[in-house]
Amino acid sequence: IPLNECRKHVKYGLRKAFAINARKIGAMGDDLMVDMKLYTLHYCKQDTLILAQAFIKFRKQILEVCKIDIIPLVSLPQLSDDFLKSKGVYTGCYAISGIAQDFIRRCCVGGRVMTNANQKWHIKVDKQTTLVKTNVGRGSGCSLDTKLPESNINAGAIMDFDAVSLYPSAMSMMPGYVMGLPKVLSKDQMDNFDTLKQSFDAYYVEIEVTSHTQDREFPLLSIKSKAGIRNFTNEIDGERFYLDNIALEDLIEFQGVEFKVIRGYYYDDGLNTKINEVITFMFNERLRLKKEGNNLQNVYKLLMNASYGKLIQKAIKSSKKFIEADQLRKYVGRNHKFIDSYTKVNDNLYAVKENKSTITHFTACHLAANILSMSKRLMNRVMCLAEDTDIKIYYQDTDSMHLHASAIPL
Repeated sequence: IPLNECRKHVKYGLRKAFAINARKIGAMGDDLMVDMKLYTLHYCKQDTLILAQAFIKFRKQILEVCKIDIIPLVSLPQLSDDFLKSKGVYTGCYAISGIAQDFIRRCCVGGRVMTNANQKWHIKVDKQTTLVKTNVGRGSGCSLDTKLPESNINAGAIMDFDAVSLYPSAMSMMPGYVMGLPKVLSKDQMDNFDTLKQSFDAYYVEIEVTSHTQDREFPLLSIKSKAGIRNFTNEIDGERFYLDNIALEDLIEFQGVEFKVIRGYYYDDGLNTKINEVITFMFNERLRLKKEGNNLQNVYKLLMNASYGKLIQKAIKSSKKFIEADQLRKYVGRNHKFIDSYTKVNDNLYAVKENKSTITHFTACHLAANILSMSKRLMNRVMCLAEDTDIKIYYQDTDSMHLHASAIPL
């Protein structure tokens, strides 16, 4: 293909580099004709080599930190889950399936993403205003980390105020992971909230809200629309919700909710507190390595960010197998009840899609529910305090909020 024709399909700033590279690898001669097949093959080879080098390096780093080989693993949550298991974080804890899993899974609700009161806001500021991104430090106090000098910020600036490692922070502050198996709440237990609060390590309930005393600009409860959109709303009286003990206690504290318990499960076999120790070590180790400029800090970052994903994994409803053509008829005859479809790959091979039973799917969704609720508790404490002291927050996205610079001492 003529070079001038190729240049039409290359970004303007890269046209010179394209011609130099094509000549360097022998894909273009003095006639200025480009062998695009040769160029593409070279590009794909280099892409693969770089990816391979990155994978080898990453594998070495994971072996150094976790003593786990990533070759047989398929995802970061699986890696993090195996690492936490090796540290004894789940000792005494059980994954659940069936009806109990379906019920408790409904208590798993992610972070709020909404504007204040679900309304549009237009904030007018002068030309000196700067949008600033800050981080909330862990521990006591709010240590802010901003690279912009204070002189660039005026009181009208809208700041993006981020929580540092929200989910790992929640894991470090929760009392631990509940052990044992779920037990069904009796009527007497459901009618006595003091029993729920004082006698059990954790509980997961369906409630009906009978009343509440306080509306919030960022409400704690949400209702899904028919379109599947989650709407955090104050219109909760008479509605039913699924909550764990952390979410329910926050609802009472921050919105003054009165309720009746419809049904639920509880755990009372104790807590495994190893998660507090392990996640705190990972956080501090990452800080130390980051300060030293050591890239191993990224391994700890990845492990923490993926540390609860497997707990809430959805059921895998199908699988795919490859069957040789001469074995297909026999295989279909023996497994026809599970086969959804099959597709010819080539003359010798077929791809068979099979349906999997979800009743054998096990997850520790009750632990995930506690992590999500504790992370929302950390945000609720800050945001409800801000609202109670007339500090306006305009937007929240799970672990961050937008508010005026004047609300935060720098």
